[in-house]
Amino acid sequence: MKTLTHTYSKFTLCIILCSLFCVAFSCKKNPATQAPTNVDFTLDLTSADNAGLKNNGGYEIKNNILIIRYDNGPNKRFYAVQANCTYGQCLLMYDASNMVIQCPCHGCLFDVLTGTATQPPATVPLGVYLTTLTVNSLRIHSA
Repeated sequence: MKTLTHTYSKFTLCIILCSLFCVAFSCKKNPATQAPTNVDFTLDLTSADNAGLKNNGGYEIKNNILIIRYDNGPNKRFYAVQANCTYGQCLLMYDASNMVIQCPCHGCLFDVLTGTATQPPATVPLGVYLTTLTVNSLRIHSA
């Protein structure tokens, strides 16, 4: 009898496990998932609480906002979008190797810069927020 072996990346395994969790606990699609409003908070980038933002490709979820560090050459760039998928209520994550925001429950993909849904089943874009970097302080706020 032959044994089949598969090699999966950690990211793929996370997607599989999250999908199983979602099925087991009845995640429901909810096209009306609303983006947070009146957002205005500041993060200290030197704080250990924000360690995920120290390097390019890192991300953190704070106050229901997904904050991504996406450098352009020597310039630090930060992008902020709502942390929950617009198709369901699953927390999103950032896949730095493919530069996309991904829903681990249904496989939806979103553009980092615009929040646009680029892969179904989501069709509604993510809420996008402004970021302002001043030395080591990052302000995330509504337009």
